[in-house]
Amino acid sequence: PGIAKNLQRGKPLPPGIAKQYLPQDLLLQLPRPGNGLEYLVVAGKLLLVDVATQVIREVLLDAVFD
Repeated sequence: PGIAKNLQRGKPLPPGIAKQYLPQDLLLQLPRPGNGLEYLVVAGKLLLVDVATQVIREVLLDAVFD
């Protein structure tokens, strides 16, 4: 829980934090991320993350995905 509160734009993802990838049907409804970026769900937040550096580019929304 404490680590999840540190999910902020410009900060790297904490090592070892649980992350989920979005289902394909949901990905198709979102704008394509730029080159080298991916959408991840971490601690109920939808994030746009740099693949190479794992730095959070945007916190898009707070939601719970099943």
